[in-house]
Amino acid sequence: MTASFFLSSYLLLLLITSPLSSLALPDSNLVNASEVVFSHESTGVFLGSPTITRCPSSSSILVGHDTFGKAADGTYIYESSDSGLTWTNVGKTNGTYWATLFTRPGDDNVYVLGTSILEGTNSQAIISRSSDCGRTWNTSLITTWIHQISTGPTPVLISRGRLWRAFERNDGAWASGYGTFALSASVDAPDLLDKNAWVFSSTLDFSTVASLVPSSWSSPLAVSDFGWLEGNAVESIDAEGDGVQIILRVNSLPVANKAALLSLSNQTALPVFVDFIEFPGGMSKFSIRRDISSGLYVSLVNNVLNQNITNPVLCATTPTANGEVLNSMQSPQQVVALPCCNMFQTLACPSTAESCVWCHSNARNVLSLATSSDLKTWKIIGEPLMSDDSALPAWLSELLTGFQYVDWQFDGNDIIAAVRASYRGAQTYHNSNRILFQRLSNWRQYT
Repeated sequence: MTASFFLSSYLLLLLITSPLSSLALPDSNLVNASEVVFSHESTGVFLGSPTITRCPSSSSILVGHDTFGKAADGTYIYESSDSGLTWTNVGKTNGTYWATLFTRPGDDNVYVLGTSILEGTNSQAIISRSSDCGRTWNTSLITTWIHQISTGPTPVLISRGRLWRAFERNDGAWASGYGTFALSASVDAPDLLDKNAWVFSSTLDFSTVASLVPSSWSSPLAVSDFGWLEGNAVESIDAEGDGVQIILRVNSLPVANKAALLSLSNQTALPVFVDFIEFPGGMSKFSIRRDISSGLYVSLVNNVLNQNITNPVLCATTPTANGEVLNSMQSPQQVVALPCCNMFQTLACPSTAESCVWCHSNARNVLSLATSSDLKTWKIIGEPLMSDDSALPAWLSELLTGFQYVDWQFDGNDIIAAVRASYRGAQTYHNSNRILFQRLSNWRQYT
């Protein structure tokens, strides 16, 4: 298959799968998704970091997101007063990225906690406060370190009388050069915009635990790429101590569905590595929260169903009559490890010469409900909540479709979720063109 043939076929697929006037997602346990915002892929502006909460003063649902690609200028806030059916852009926090919307008891304000990428400086932890349900914001830097800080829209946890948020210090290569720490403040702090209200734990670098990565994660066919990022502060199952636990997304290429479990004994301690665990969807950002009623830990995850490694399907294989692709594993004689193809390599392979292998562990086109009673053992509950209904071949669905970076909240007996979606017309699974809202009604019935 030549590059020109593939590119022309790809353009035809974009026409076939271009956005429709209304969004039709597959039947599932969720009610039909509503579209919070759409950005046409031709603009080069992509939608990231979805986050969700309710405004304490009005009970309206708020969804936030940032942008990447050609524009990255802050977190946009959308409001729905009709249970998520329709959405209105009401405000924006300038210069805030990878941010989480949150509230606290007895406070009618809404907060956004994330990072700020400031011109000429490293990204820093930053917090914004709104007293009018997201329309206007006051903002304050929490850190002024020489270090660069990274994160995703992971939960702000209330536990042990404190607010907790996991972050990563980025002093090196993506994921492998990250160190994890927790930022916390008293839940009753008079002013959360006062940087002195916040306390930092010590930082545990991934390099200190890299030697503990199981040898089974490696493959002679692919170059390994291990590291951690986008940690979750979660309520500790240990009723004794004053701290929390941290579960981090693990970049585990070429395998998938792994996470790292850490323990933090108090707000200033050094996180202690507990173990690498099997976690469905651990290759992509996730949010974990504990259900008070059942005691279960809950997450919405991109569980990877196929962890095979194949030749680059878009460069060196031929479609069959039904549009599927003949994927052949590398021959036993070929023992030179190659890196996993990234989304742009697979779109623009110049020839049939193999410079990368197709690692299916990058897939984000399935979204599922997962639960655990102890944070160590996780299981998928029921059928997928969201999956691709475009009838694309499996490999192309992995490349073009993603229901990812989900942030969610318990909402009475329901779960409400904000989803970063690459769907029907997106450039790649990563370069998302939609933010969707979903509700999982009476979710406990499925557990």
